[in-house]
This record gives sequence, C-alpha cells and structure tokens, in this order.
Amino acid sequence: MRVLVLGAYGLIGTYVSLRLVADGHEVAGLGRRTAQAARRLPGLRWIAGDLRAMTRVESWVEPLRGIDAVINCAGVLQDGPNDKVAAVQTDAALALFRACEESGVRRVVHFSAPPSGSGTPFETTKRQADRALADSSLDWLILRPALVLAPQAYGGTALLRGLAALPFWRPRIAGAGLLHVVSVFDLAETVSRAIATPALTRRAYDLAHPASISLDDLTRAFRGWLGLAPVASRRLPGWLTAAVGRLADLAGWLGWRSPARTTALGELRQGIAVKPEPWIADILSHPVSLEQFLIAHPATVQERRFAAGYFLKPLGLVALAFFWVATGVLGLTAARGEAVEALLRGGLPDGLAPAAVVAGSVIDIALGCALLVARTARPALIGMILVSAIYLVVATVLMPGLWLDPFGALLKIVPSIVAALAMLALLPDR
Repeated sequence: MRVLVLGAYGLIGTYVSLRLVADGHEVAGLGRRTAQAARRLPGLRWIAGDLRAMTRVESWVEPLRGIDAVINCAGVLQDGPNDKVAAVQTDAALALFRACEESGVRRVVHFSAPPSGSGTPFETTKRQADRALADSSLDWLILRPALVLAPQAYGGTALLRGLAALPFWRPRIAGAGLLHVVSVFDLAETVSRAIATPALTRRAYDLAHPASISLDDLTRAFRGWLGLAPVASRRLPGWLTAAVGRLADLAGWLGWRSPARTTALGELRQGIAVKPEPWIADILSHPVSLEQFLIAHPATVQERRFAAGYFLKPLGLVALAFFWVATGVLGLTAARGEAVEALLRGGLPDGLAPAAVVAGSVIDIALGCALLVARTARPALIGMILVSAIYLVVATVLMPGLWLDPFGALLKIVPSIVAALAMLALLPDR
C-alpha cells in the first residue's frame, strides 16, 4: 500500500514508518523539517508540510494524491512559538479526515492519548479529533498508547533516564498517579497488523501492558537498567515541582520542548488509566512488559553517558548565557573605565577605545540572549567562539603580558571557547 505518515520523524512515527517499509509498503512522511528527516530516514518519500497551516480540506489534496492509507502520529504537548496544539491536533486533523472522505482514502489510523481527566488543551484537542473521526464515514482505528518505551531517548522517557541517573538521590514527584507503559515495537506491530487486516476498523484501543507502575518505581527500574547503584528517593515539594514546570514553560516559549512542562506534569499527577484488554484480545496477545523491554535492550555506554549528562546541557547553556550577559553588563557599567584604560595602554586611540568597549559589551549581551533561544542558539555559540577568538588575538597583540595574568585569557577567554564548543556538540542539528 501507499501510506502517508504524519509526524513520521517523531518517536512513534519513526518506528511505525520503518516497520511499514519493512513490510513492503511505500511510505511518504509529512513534516516541517524534511531535509534532516531525509538524512535520518532515507527509505521514505518526504513531503514538506506544516500542520499548523494545513487546516483546510484543500491543504490535503496534494499530500493525499495516490495514497491508500493515512497514519496520524502527529501531536503537540503544549503551545509554543513553533507549536499550536489546537491547530495541529484538532483543526488540521479534522481537515484531514474530511479530505480523506472526499478523496476516497478510506483507511485512517489515528494516534491519540488515553483519557486522563486533566482538562489540558493537549487532552481536550485529542478528544475532539477522536470524536470527529468516530463520526466520520472512514474505516478508522484510534490508538491510545500509554508511556512509550523505545531504545531511542525521546521526550518523557529521556527525562526519566536523566532523573534516574542523578548521582545522590532520585526525585519523587508528590501525588504522581500510576502509569502504564508500552513498547514502541508493539505500537509498530499494531499498525502493521491494522493495515493488513481490513476487519480491524471503527475501533478504539488503549495500548499498554496491563501492569501499572509508580513513577518512583519506574525511575528505580531505569537506574538499575543503567547499571547504577541504588540511591534513596526524596519527595520534591509541590512548590518546587510547580516552579520547575513554569521554568520549563518559559523554555518552551523560547523554543525548547522540555518534557517537564506543566502539561506533562499535570498528566503525571493524573496518571495513565487504560483498559488494554480489548487490544490484547484483538491484536497483540502478549505485549512487552517494562522488565522484558529493559532486558531486551540493555543499556550501552551511550545510554549511560546520555543519562548522566541529561541535565548538563540546559545548565551549561544557562550558565554560559549568564556569563556572556554579565560580562557585557559589566563592560557597560562597573568595568567600563578599567576596560577603556587597558585598551588605551595597549595603544588604541582615545576616540576608539570607549567605542570598542561599548561595542564588545553589546555583542556579548546579544550573544548571551540569543543563546537562550532554541532557534538562534547554534549561531550564538558559533558567534561566541569567533568573538572569543577575536578577543584573544586582539588582547594578545595589545597586551602581550595577558597570558601571565592569572585572571586573564586562561581564566576567561579560553574556557569560554571550550564551553561554547561543548554546548555546540550537544545541540541537535536543526
């Protein structure tokens, strides 16, 4: 079959697409960043499309041309500068369903989420799309997976790895509800069977292993999987959890899709209540448990290093941004006279030295602020490396004794270059 997969380079979409390709289907993936996706998943035909703008039936005419089935794996946790929950999960989905009816694409497999009662835009928009699809004339299947386990670190499970690897204790979120997990390979197997079985239609399934687990036990299991010695868990105060969520929301508006935003924390507090028995009876009789998944996918040095350094990237980015902003502010205020005097001693003309200090300070502040925005973080890091190198060359020429000063280049400029290089290596290729 010719299958269109929405969100094909996300966690679920990746494994579903690869499984369909392995089954012999021709898969087209739709997404915004198709250039990077084509490098990662060259076996798919890629269609550039932004679901935020595909809210009319006409938007789907070309993507659906020649398609036999649609798999909707797209989803947005929370609004942000590049994410609109209602547009993606309701408006675009409803337009897609109507377009499928008009174009004759009968088969639609739609990934939703188990009802939690949280009342968040994430959940309400999912329910609206579910109801619209159920009321349509299509041969639909709604799949509601629990917490997805995958070899790939992604989203919430990446956060769990980071929490599990903290060196002295494991944080415990007060009031967190019970969770269920499901293997991403079981999700892909379900889609594979659904595509091959026309009788599996007009049904909604919760996809999860029947055994429930607490968040604390889940992080304990991940810690054991990483091969780390047991540590005690400590309850996080409610105010601290809320503060973390608000900071993560702020990071979200700067373009960083943190899995610790208030929507995710709200879903954790509600827990994941599922009824997987119909899915087990109709499609997959033996879903993989947490223990079986961890045994089948042992942690390697890559997983251990990722988990150990999970929180280092955001902390490093914030610290580096603060350093550059603080340096710029000092250059405009308390240290301005000292900096001008140093440049004058180095031979810069009277009229040029003050302007050079102001210009350098403004550049420092601009680079520090740009580092906090996901879209400009990579250019900012490259700029920091170049500016630091320029500072180093200029300072060496004007002040040859700089290298003998313990508070000079060795302490300030060189570490800044090293830190920027390290952060640049940790940033994803956008």
